[in-house]
This record gives sequence, C-alpha cells and structure tokens, in this order.
Amino acid sequence: MKQKKKRRIPLPVKIIGIIVLLIAVGVTVAVIALNSAGNSDYYTIGKDKIPSVKLALGEDRKLTGTSSSTALGGGQTKVFEYQVSGSEQNDDMFDYLTYLREKDGFLLLTGFDFNGSKGSCIVGRNSVDAGYEIQLQIEYDRSGYTITILKQEGGISPVSPGIGDQASAQTGNPGGGTGNSQSPGTDNSGTSGTGNNQSPGPDNSGTAGTGGLTKDIFDIVDSGTYYLKLNIIISDEDEVTMEFFAKNGMNAAYMDYGGMEMKFIEKGGKTYTVLYTFEMVIVADATPDDDVGYDIKLENMVYIGEGSGDFRGRTYKYDEFRGQDGEQIFYYVDGSALIGIRTISRGEISEVEVLALNKNVPDDAFEFPEEFEIGEE
Repeated sequence: MKQKKKRRIPLPVKIIGIIVLLIAVGVTVAVIALNSAGNSDYYTIGKDKIPSVKLALGEDRKLTGTSSSTALGGGQTKVFEYQVSGSEQNDDMFDYLTYLREKDGFLLLTGFDFNGSKGSCIVGRNSVDAGYEIQLQIEYDRSGYTITILKQEGGISPVSPGIGDQASAQTGNPGGGTGNSQSPGTDNSGTSGTGNNQSPGPDNSGTAGTGGLTKDIFDIVDSGTYYLKLNIIISDEDEVTMEFFAKNGMNAAYMDYGGMEMKFIEKGGKTYTVLYTFEMVIVADATPDDDVGYDIKLENMVYIGEGSGDFRGRTYKYDEFRGQDGEQIFYYVDGSALIGIRTISRGEISEVEVLALNKNVPDDAFEFPEEFEIGEE
C-alpha cells in the first residue's frame, strides 16, 4: 500500500494550534509545578535555595497556590500559599522561623508575635549572588499562611532586632514587579480586510514552485537554519508574539502569553517544556507528532501570481498561492522582507505579522537555565 503523504496545514492555523497546545501544556505543567513545590525540600529563586516549610516541619502542608514575577530592576519574587486549619498556623510559623534562623542563617528584620489570630514578620540573609539579598515575609491568619520570597539588590546587616522588637530593620519592601512582555508594540491603525484587488477563487492557471517575490524568503526556511518572529492576530483585541528557532536539527518555540512565559525545545530525541514562571523543565521522549519548527510555505501548493493589496493598513506587493484544499495564501513583502501572511480558507481569514526572518540563530536558543528544577513526564 502506498504510504499517504503527511499534509501540512497553513501556518496561521498551525500557529494558533501550537498556542493552544502550549497553553494547555502550561496549565498541566503548572499543576505539576504546584505539586512539586509542595513536596520540595527547598524553594529556589535563581541560584538561591531556601528551606521549605516541608523541610523545616518534617511533614507536608497543603500548598494551594504559587506565583512568580520579575521586577523591572532585576528583582524576583515568589509567593507560596498554604492552607492550614485551626491554630496550627501559629506553631508552624514559629517552628519555620526558628529553622530559618538556626539552620540557614536568616536574621530577623522585624519583630514577630505568633500568639494571635494573625501575624507577620520579615527575615533576611545575603544571596549566594554577590550584591543581592533574600527577604522572606511570613504572614498568617486563621485560613493559612503565605510566604513571599524576594530577591533584590542589597545586603543584610548582621545586626537584627530581637524577638518582640517591633522596630523594622528591613532594607526593602517585599513584593514584586511585573514581568516584561517580549511582544513589541504593533500599529493597529490599519484594517485587515481582504481587499478587492486580491485574486478571487482558485485559478488553475497557476504553476508549482515559488514566486519571484518570495523565493529568497522560502530559501531561508528551507535551509533548516532560521529565526522567525511572528505577531499572531488571534482577534481584534488579542495578539501574541512567538519566536521560532531552527538549527542543526534542533527546534524551539518561545512565547509569553498572558504572563505565561514558556519555551518548547526539541533536540537529541527529547522535548523540553520550559516553564519560566515556575523555574521548571518537563522532559519527555520526542515523538513523530512533535513539530516545533514551522515552515512558511505549504507542500503541494500552487503559485498563482503577483499582486498588491492592503495588509494591516498599508499596501504591499504579494505572491499568491493555493493550498491543496483550495485555501488562498498571500505572502506580503516589502522589498526582500516578508511582512505578513494572510490565509483565506472557507471564508475565514487569519493573519500573521512577520517581525523577523533571518538566519541569525543565537547559541542559547535551545538551552534553559541550569538551576531550573527538572521533572519527567
């Protein structure tokens, strides 16, 4: 029996599919990360390891939430929320604070009183990174307790207030900034209609191959070494920027969507799902279905011809193609640069802005921080 050839779907549809996949993977990994953090002996923030509640108490507590953020000035914040019933909070916090002071060199930066129905204190020590400090803000009430870890520039003085001394010696206010989105600004002043000057339905006069406007562009992708940055228009209000890397048989896709920063890497027969928010990497064996690198052109498409039309409010030249299912694909160019791709399939329009396409692939595109926690599927 003749083996059926695998069909490639249009890039915009494929990209939206990978967004959905990565978000789903991110949610799954977030659950794994939550369970892992609850069972871990240490909280990690960069290269620093801080004893966890589990290690200090010698038993598990119910971790109900964790979050992470990066401030514009380079600081990092991690938050761990625990649910504990009754008056167990008071004993937990006293024992945890004692462990941090005796076993890990933390100093009191404020006084504390764990006898009431709620309370808080701040402790700190110097980071393993020169010029940085670690602060822990411990807060509790009758529903549970929250541990906020802040890593920032500074240093902790060896002089700290004694127990019960309410004078503050903190060098900074625990908290975090917001992560920087890597998505550049886009000009939404234009409209995204199909334009009346584009070719209507399929035209059998087309030929196989590429058009003169896009030949060099396709050659870059076909070389197997490329960097591709796209702004995917999901709806009038929703866009996401993705970056793709391919080199030496390795592929990677990076995105920061709704504060969920992640990278998917395929190399050496393995896939690596890197979840930056949780400083965690999930490793799995690669399968034939894993497809992280993305071609721009379609197999078996037919070249229709050149034209000009509107894309995102400006007029560009384009090469037009037909896919094997009759979809219209327009590749808009500005000189030798690919500007955007519009696909029309069964009356539905999808658009992708091309922010970069070249062969400049950074050496670290297929790597992740060594200090990230490794888990396996």
